[in-house]
Amino acid sequence: MPEDHPPGNDSQREEPATAGSSFATGSAASGPAPQLVSSARIVYCTHCGSQLDGLRIGDLCPSCGQPVGSAQTGVKTNGRAIAALVLGVCSFVGCMMYAIPGIACGILAIVFGNQVRRGVASGEMHASSLGMANAGRTCGIVGLCLSLLGIVLIIAYFVFIFTMLIPTQQQQMQQNYPSPTQPAPASP
Repeated sequence: MPEDHPPGNDSQREEPATAGSSFATGSAASGPAPQLVSSARIVYCTHCGSQLDGLRIGDLCPSCGQPVGSAQTGVKTNGRAIAALVLGVCSFVGCMMYAIPGIACGILAIVFGNQVRRGVASGEMHASSLGMANAGRTCGIVGLCLSLLGIVLIIAYFVFIFTMLIPTQQQQMQQNYPSPTQPAPASP
């Protein structure tokens, strides 16, 4: 048994918590044992944003002095990942508005999603932002494709209308008002 703890009663020794469990101090009759904030994830203070690894719920944050609560066990999500997801969803809505907002939102969602992917790959950003960024990037790609398809269909519609209506109108005009260079139809 390693000697990294003070000698004494081993049943009273504090053990670090595993994910989802608490550690015991004293006997089981002494009430609920305090829990470590987290050992599997990086946890940040909701007041100042400093890292809280190794602190117990109820301890004070070393930076701002606020008590650490159980609600602070979430991981901080990158703002660009949130922006990528919001813009990706907006690109779906924008593709129905003559496609221009869908193109702008789709391109921005792809750019923000790629920035987060590069940041996670380089270690600058936490990996928890990757799922949201990938979802936003995928929505942005689909929204951009739908918007481009919408523009192609709008252009095809106007080309069809102008190629079908204008010659038809010109033919009607020629029938109703013959040009002076053409001989008048013979009357019987």
